[in-house]
Amino acid sequence: MVAATTTCKVGADKISSWVPTLYSPGGQVVPLAANTQYRLDNIAAGPVKPTPQGLTFIFGSPSNTNPNATIGQWVCSGTPQPATMTIPTSCPVGATGVHIAIYPHHGCWDGVNLGPGLGRNTGPADAISHVRAGTTASCDAPKVRIPRPSFILRYPLAAVGGRLSSDSPGLLGGTTMHLDVAQVGGQDAAGRDFNTRVPAMCLNLIPDSEPFRVTCQENAAGELVRLSDKAIVVD
Repeated sequence: MVAATTTCKVGADKISSWVPTLYSPGGQVVPLAANTQYRLDNIAAGPVKPTPQGLTFIFGSPSNTNPNATIGQWVCSGTPQPATMTIPTSCPVGATGVHIAIYPHHGCWDGVNLGPGLGRNTGPADAISHVRAGTTASCDAPKVRIPRPSFILRYPLAAVGGRLSSDSPGLLGGTTMHLDVAQVGGQDAAGRDFNTRVPAMCLNLIPDSEPFRVTCQENAAGELVRLSDKAIVVD
């Protein structure tokens, strides 16, 4: 995976993620864009360490049947309509699309397990508790604070009223949303490791204007920038 190409704007970011396919009555609905953000919550608790190479986890369940226990928040983009736990069945006039934001863990790794997959069988049975070893306020050694990733998928309006490939008949669309992630960092042209750059050159450079949380995201130019301080760019 390190040697593979990537669709991320930052070429050294080799993170891989998968969600079920979304379908509308007209057929498959392809996402318009996908964004990965890296967050540092509770700055007072101290800096974060680099994400361990090859960390994997699965968030959500394809067998979930409770629409109030889904993952992520669905939003009619460009409107004040409140977020929902399942795919919207309608959107107000003026909506530009539909997007879902998923926040899989709080950035507290158990310091031992890398998770399932990638040729190994280690990790907890639930495939998520190893990166939910604590909270933003409680992540003491030997647990390790790492960047908290979030994932935003943007769909066209055709997604309204849609369903996921994993949704059984009778379930509200989006009830079985689940996210599979493998966090692999490569090196850029200057030989710098991506997993190290995220905390060292973005998250841990804390701006005075953001006392609690810092969020970094890839921009259109392929740079990793702090959303709270657009003047600072990881070059």
